[in-house]
This record gives sequence, C-alpha cells and structure tokens, in this order.
Amino acid sequence: MSEKNKEQEECKRLADGFRGLQLPGVDFKGPDDTDILISKLSRLEKDEVAMSRVVRHMANSVKSLEESKPHRP
Repeated sequence: MSEKNKEQEECKRLADGFRGLQLPGVDFKGPDDTDILISKLSRLEKDEVAMSRVVRHMANSVKSLEESKPHRP
C-alpha cells in the first residue's frame, strides 16, 4: 500500500469516529462526508492556525459527546 493510500485510509478511519459531529460546513453522516472531511483537512494542511482550530473543535465535540453518554458501571 502506498504512503498516500495509507494516509487516506487513516483519514477515513479517523473520520468514521466523527460521524454525527457538527463542524462548520461538515455534517458526518455517511461515506461521502469522509471525502468532504479529507478535502477540507487537506486544504487546511498549510494553515496551521485554522487546522489547530478545527482539531480543537473536534476534540471539544468528542469530549461533549463522551460526557453526554450514560456512564456504564
């Protein structure tokens, strides 16, 4: 598997974990949304400030989702 394919697979795997999260311009509900995420992130690649904002937003969204889940004993 080429390096580019590995990177795309990793992006897809990560994106699968974000289904249902809300980011500006992205609503993760299906496989097409994964492509949208990859596209948006690759455009942000060279803009570290914007990328850090997106990553921070994703992390906060995950934290909120985790906190809203009922705790299992």
